[in-house]
Amino acid sequence: MMKKFHAKTQRGNVRRREGTSFSLRLALHLCVFACPLLFLVLGAGAQTPETRGLAELRKGDYDNALKLLSARLVSHPNDTVAQQALLRVYNETGRYAEAEATAKRFLL
Repeated sequence: MMKKFHAKTQRGNVRRREGTSFSLRLALHLCVFACPLLFLVLGAGAQTPETRGLAELRKGDYDNALKLLSARLVSHPNDTVAQQALLRVYNETGRYAEAEATAKRFLL
């Protein structure tokens, strides 16, 4: 009787160990594949230098948007999104001559 009980207990331990290794593998896969996605989602809310100027423009803070977009274009002169946003700042603040001169500079 004792041997049968002992054999059943050993088989139960083997099954538990297999289940544990499966759980560990699952946790490892979740960390490897899900964590980078989580960081991307959480990082999406953070503003980068390229989006700060656009955010200020949307808020209507034209002076700050002008500074941020101008700084962005100094370091990335071919950023068309920043170029368009800067032209929008000039248009919405009534600086039409500056908008025209800047647009010509962007086109050349």
